[in-house]
Amino acid sequence: MESLYPIDQGRAFATEPEADYLRRVRPLLPAFPDEVLVEWFLRHGVHAHEYAWLGYRGFSFAREVWVTRRILEHVKSWPEEDDPLDGYAESFLAEESIRSGWLGSYMTREGTWPTPPVVLDNRVGFQTPSGTRLGQPFNLLEGHRRAGYLRALARSSKSAVQEQHALWIVTADPEEVMAFRPLNDLAD
Repeated sequence: MESLYPIDQGRAFATEPEADYLRRVRPLLPAFPDEVLVEWFLRHGVHAHEYAWLGYRGFSFAREVWVTRRILEHVKSWPEEDDPLDGYAESFLAEESIRSGWLGSYMTREGTWPTPPVVLDNRVGFQTPSGTRLGQPFNLLEGHRRAGYLRALARSSKSAVQEQHALWIVTADPEEVMAFRPLNDLAD
């Protein structure tokens, strides 16, 4: 997994140049779109390990456009009883500093997110290694803050939300989930 971390992972924000990161990591996960590698693993490298048990090598991606209502009704976080998306939505609505930050102001102005979140098609019902069910029918892998802010925009009468939003939909190969090997095997 360390192979996916930005070289300067010890800092609060990654400073490894995007082009260098992609050149280094793309051979490990050739099916991953560049946008996903950058948004998920470069910018949020500390979280790269959280879903590694799903077998990243077995992922396939499709960029889809969904209507707001479908996203709100079908994209879940886990564990669902402790859903962080509502917390992000409440903070967005309550705190001007969040709405005026770069992401909050972008989403308020545009009515959508700057980059598509990454969502696992989980109609098969994957569970974590400890047995916790992932969100169904679709589980949010990356983009929790953006998804929470979208919830807030949809609830607010003060902001216009776009009717449609892009998402990266991931399909995981069940055989890769069962035969998980650390990515470091590829780097040797």
